[in-house]
Amino acid sequence: MIINVLFDSTYSWQDKFIAIMAIICALLGAVILHELAHGVVAYWNGDKTAKEMGRLTLNPIKHFNPFGFILMLVVGLGWANPVPVNPYNFKNRKCGWITTAIAGVSANLILAFTSFGLNVALIAISEKVVITHEVVYIIFRFFNFLFVYGTVINISLIAFNLLPIYPLDGFRVVETLTPPNNGYVRFMRKYSRYIFLGLIVIGNTLGRYISYFDILGTYIGLVQKGVITLFNLVFGG
Repeated sequence: MIINVLFDSTYSWQDKFIAIMAIICALLGAVILHELAHGVVAYWNGDKTAKEMGRLTLNPIKHFNPFGFILMLVVGLGWANPVPVNPYNFKNRKCGWITTAIAGVSANLILAFTSFGLNVALIAISEKVVITHEVVYIIFRFFNFLFVYGTVINISLIAFNLLPIYPLDGFRVVETLTPPNNGYVRFMRKYSRYIFLGLIVIGNTLGRYISYFDILGTYIGLVQKGVITLFNLVFGG
């Protein structure tokens, strides 16, 4: 993601710096609120594990995973340190697992919708106000980038986390709704790392020449397009 910004010839170096700062802020907000939402909903369902371990916080250090964050900056996909959840503490295990699992993507959907709406408002204001002061221009560009990337990043996280692949949120929902220890669950728990590796390697090699091979990128791109189309309808775009 940052690589694309650095090599985008349409951006000045000032805009590249502002965009990178905005991307970092958008990523931190997206992953922190995603994990926090998991912990809060788990707590509502009776599991105090995250609270007792100090993970019900907006402090990025508590959620930060260096390698996962670097991957998010470079390729747009990565992870934070997962919030600990003990399903045996849930008042209703099935309901607890499902609501906790979808809490993260629900938070990302709210963030994406809010970011899109704020950017629409920002653009509307900019069309009526002539920006001449450099500091005001920098502030405007930062928030413009923040809202644009905030929309895209959060939708990407929704699409990615809804995949029914272990240990993503989509897998947790499938695991909860299917018979215990079924073949699909056993297969995913055993081979999911190889599936992820294959999707990423093939997508970043063959996918550069034949887009159909970039299965993950194509899927996320279609979700982004669909959700942004819906947002445009809501905001009258």
